[in-house]
Amino acid sequence: MEKTNRFDLVWAPNALPAYNYLTFGKTPNKVGANLGLYTNHNFFNGKRKDGSGPIYQDIDVTPGGEAVIRFVGSSVWNANGYNGVQVTVSDASNPGDILYKGSPFLNEAKYGVFRGILNIPANVSKIRLTFSSTVNSSFDTANMKNHLIPNEWGSSVVGDVKVSSGSFVTSSVNNIAYTETATSSSAKVVDSTVSATLTNEGYGDAMDAEYKVVLPKGATYKSGTNVKSYSFDESSRTLTLKIGEVKRDQPVKFDYTITLPADKPTRETLTGHVSYRTKGFSMNERSLSVNQATVGGQEYGIRNEFIKTESTVKQGSVDIPAQTVTVKMYKDDLQTSVTQMEETLKTLNKDDYSTESWNSLQKALRDAKKVLSETDATPIEDRADQDTINNFPILLAKEKAKLDLDKVAKRTKKVAIDTKNNATREEKAEAKAKVEDALDKANLAVDAAKTVDDVATIGATQTSKITPIFPVEVSKDAAKAEIQKSLELKNAEINGNDNLTTEEKTTALAEAKKKADEAKALVDGATTDASVERAEISGINKIESYNPAAVEKKTQLKKGRRSRIKSTRKSD
Repeated sequence: MEKTNRFDLVWAPNALPAYNYLTFGKTPNKVGANLGLYTNHNFFNGKRKDGSGPIYQDIDVTPGGEAVIRFVGSSVWNANGYNGVQVTVSDASNPGDILYKGSPFLNEAKYGVFRGILNIPANVSKIRLTFSSTVNSSFDTANMKNHLIPNEWGSSVVGDVKVSSGSFVTSSVNNIAYTETATSSSAKVVDSTVSATLTNEGYGDAMDAEYKVVLPKGATYKSGTNVKSYSFDESSRTLTLKIGEVKRDQPVKFDYTITLPADKPTRETLTGHVSYRTKGFSMNERSLSVNQATVGGQEYGIRNEFIKTESTVKQGSVDIPAQTVTVKMYKDDLQTSVTQMEETLKTLNKDDYSTESWNSLQKALRDAKKVLSETDATPIEDRADQDTINNFPILLAKEKAKLDLDKVAKRTKKVAIDTKNNATREEKAEAKAKVEDALDKANLAVDAAKTVDDVATIGATQTSKITPIFPVEVSKDAAKAEIQKSLELKNAEINGNDNLTTEEKTTALAEAKKKADEAKALVDGATTDASVERAEISGINKIESYNPAAVEKKTQLKKGRRSRIKSTRKSD
């Protein structure tokens, strides 16, 4: 290669004005370097002047890294054809070791914007970039409008040369712990929006940034911000979000909303991972040449002409700090139920209820308050699920209903049964057993209720089945009936006794009634069936054994006998 010692700088937009929209119209840097001077124009076999020609620059690079190479190339006019710019990359320590040759790609022309990414071999620490014309001639015009000095015509122009390392994306998050609470007692799912920020701290823009995360079982993707598209692999449960470009010093904050099951407390860890690559076309594979003119909206093209060792584009990667999503249960209804129950209990007298029913309600209340007392420190596995929480309001209602039924049963036994003096102990016990049986059935009916409203209805219905229970007063009534029967027989016996005067009969009837009343009083005072029976037998015996004496008629009979005896004696 001839030594170039002459560098002619030109106002590059004048080189090929009609095509600036494809060349120097794409950059604010308008000054370019001419890559060769010729003694003739219009492709008329001019010779390149000594000292003019290709230019190069040596650049330090990171072994095993990547270099982003960008430049704009243009032809100096287009009389009878086009010139272009070719870049050759070699090992600066051994310039003969060529790593790459290529040019911009615009149809068959080799001008335009070139932006490529070259993988640097692990044993190379400095590269040499050499820019040269693609055609060893000038296509300048005959009228010499674009000549540099008289009788010198330009070949091609290169400008806006930039070489940098690739992109380097880092991640950050504003929140590593999200907490979501179910919105109602019947909510099946809850949404959580997770966010992260990507910052490109490298020199080259990043592109094709993708975020991947494994979603927990039951979770689904709902929406995202600054997410171009998404996909979900059901088998691996991997969610992929396409973020796209991450330009240098222009952080990209993205978020995504996922829907999670809300039937039980959970704490899920989301470990995101972002992959990306530096923006630009690969200079590492021949097959990846891209024609700028055939790619819609593409800003540049690249023609890979020689590659020493082909390789794939390097992928950058960055882990997102682990983020957790904790799902909490809806407890508002439970809190209301507990508060109301505590207020109700303040108005109750413990002595009105059985110890069992009182303690049963207290236990249900303690269990409910234990759920309400759960904190962030409570292990997830120890927290109540939504079904358990939803069951507490109806459980408290059931325990209160059973407490009320217990009070009704207790009052029935105390007032409606124990105060019935005409009932024996056995009859009262039988009635109380019926109350207990009715109470058991009432409690079973309450337990079968499905809603709080059902509990109230069932409680009222079952109360009406307990309050009408009274002792069946048979024993005393039967005993007194037998006593009465015995009295009636005795009365008939007295009334049929002709030996008794009317006055004596009246006295005897009164005495028999007295004995019957005394027997009945003993029956009324008896407390057991056995004592009633004893009182009955004793009373009947006293009535039956009562035989009133006919005193008046005996006296008159005796007087009559004495009178007859005296009369007989006088007649004798």
